[in-house]
Amino acid sequence: DFSFFFFFFCFEIMLQLPSKYTSRSKLLWIFTNWRSICQIACCLQLFLISLYILCFQLPCQSNDGEYLMQSIASSSGASNSELAVYPIPVHRNDFTFNADEHATLRELIAFGDKMSSLYHDHGDANTIFIALASYRDDECVHTIINAFETAMYPDRIRFGVFQQHNITDGDCTDFDKLVNCDYRYGIIHPMCGRFWQVQIDRISHRDAKGPMYGRYRAEQFYAGEDYVLQIDAHTRFVAHFDNILIDMFARIDNDYAVLTTYPKATDEKSENWLPPISTAHTPVVAICQTKILDRSFMFKHERGHFVRNPKQPVLTTFFAAGFSFAAGHRVRNVPSDPYLPYLFDGEEILMSARLFTSGYDMYMPDRDIIFHIYEEHRKRPLFWHDDWNRDKQKFEKIAQNRVLYILQLLERFKPNLLLNPVIFNMSVDVREIEAYAMGTQRDIEQYWQWIQMDFEGKQSADFCNDISKGKIERVPTKTIDEVEK
Repeated sequence: DFSFFFFFFCFEIMLQLPSKYTSRSKLLWIFTNWRSICQIACCLQLFLISLYILCFQLPCQSNDGEYLMQSIASSSGASNSELAVYPIPVHRNDFTFNADEHATLRELIAFGDKMSSLYHDHGDANTIFIALASYRDDECVHTIINAFETAMYPDRIRFGVFQQHNITDGDCTDFDKLVNCDYRYGIIHPMCGRFWQVQIDRISHRDAKGPMYGRYRAEQFYAGEDYVLQIDAHTRFVAHFDNILIDMFARIDNDYAVLTTYPKATDEKSENWLPPISTAHTPVVAICQTKILDRSFMFKHERGHFVRNPKQPVLTTFFAAGFSFAAGHRVRNVPSDPYLPYLFDGEEILMSARLFTSGYDMYMPDRDIIFHIYEEHRKRPLFWHDDWNRDKQKFEKIAQNRVLYILQLLERFKPNLLLNPVIFNMSVDVREIEAYAMGTQRDIEQYWQWIQMDFEGKQSADFCNDISKGKIERVPTKTIDEVEK
């Protein structure tokens, strides 16, 4: 500090005073003139700093050698009045920004005008909670970053992340390695200033207990947001996904609607591929049928089928864990069950039935919202590959029995477990069963009839044609319909 050195400079001057001044006189001189000494030091320091700023400070430069454009657009529309902003990732067939590293304010306005012609702008008042569970998934951090890059209103996004990684895996919040928040080195990323919108809990992958438990832990971060979006950790979003979701939900006009389906796959073979913007003419994916597996008696949905776009969200019969969007009260009314360790098959049919009986209606979206990384060369470690042993298989069977018990199918498929209370307690986990049981708005038997479940043939009806034509009939609820009216 300059003042520090100036003090020693004055001290040296004092030492050079004539010898007629005693040591006591020198000290007295310092204390007598101390205020003047400090004032002179501060004035000199301020003068030198100002001189340095005016004469020697260089302008900030980006890492590619171009100066940061940060001038205000003039009303005359001069071409040199531009503001450099972060470009929204969008497929080149939908919109093209002149530069990959940044976009101009004009380009961003033009892109917004194009999107407004497709979707009504619902504003930024509503918040969206995104529940994300990650098991050893290096795409997790890219998924979170991509959500903020593509959101129309990034301030509305809230992430609840439950991370189950090895020490050699990347962290879901390694943002500092991938985003720039220093204007001296380029355009500021949309995540900057919004890191607080990502909450995360971490455990070792060795303590992971499967996807249902992971989703339960992610949902613990829910704090009353208006909407909840459930996705996987290897996801890419379409541009303005948040506004498109709210627009679809508003068009349904049903507060108990759940938009859900299997996401389409990303195109890893195309260089620099980005999710395209879907329209009313874009084919959509329907989950048409579910089947019962022979050995475990768990349900497994058939793969999604491309169907003609019905040009509006339509009723569907099955829930997809990789993508669902609903009002926030879904998390409170139908939360994920934490007592299903290592369960994979059976999760989706259980949520389908619980949502149905709780008065929720599942809808197939008529717009693409996310894309899923399915590619083989991007495969992630799976929980049934890491240290899979007999103990985990035992807990998986107990979880499967809990699913059958909640679905009221245990007597049909495993009646011997109900004969002896001791055997039942050893084979079925019934902890907090009331909190994760069927709802009271519809009966479970109504659901089996609704999906035309053939238990002897171990499959439901195929609803591809009915879903695409919007012919699935809604089953009335006991009280919600009257309240909504």
